[in-house]
This record gives sequence, C-alpha cells and structure tokens, in this order.
Amino acid sequence: MSCDVSALTRPGLGAVDAVARLALVARRHGVRLRLTGAGPALRALLGLVGLVELLGEPEEREPPGGVQEGVESDDLPV
Repeated sequence: MSCDVSALTRPGLGAVDAVARLALVARRHGVRLRLTGAGPALRALLGLVGLVELLGEPEEREPPGGVQEGVESDDLPV
C-alpha cells in the first residue's frame, strides 16, 4: 500500500507519529506501507527515527537488492 505524503511540506514530530502509527496498523494487517512524494524534511525526520525503510529506498549502508559485490581472487578473507 502506498501513501502520498507530498502535502507534508513542513513535517514535524506529529507527522512522524502519524506515519509510524499508520505503518504499524498496516503491518498488523499484513500490508507493507510505502510512502511516496516525501520531501527532504520528512526524509530527514524518518531517517532520525529509524523509519527510512518506509520510503522504499535501500539504506545507505546496504547495497540495493539483487546487487552483489565482486570478489577478486587476490582478496584475503576477513
């Protein structure tokens, strides 16, 4: 299920709370919530509270799905 949040031009903690509750209700019903149209301010707030996965984008520290890092034959095991 997707939710357009482009109207949230100046989001605050109330908006983050509402989004978190909506995501929780969706998860309880077995549906994945995805936000569309999120502006930079909302993206930053969701990142601070750990809800960046609702944007449907991979986190910076994780490679996108289906992408594998190459391994060179002279690489030492870690």
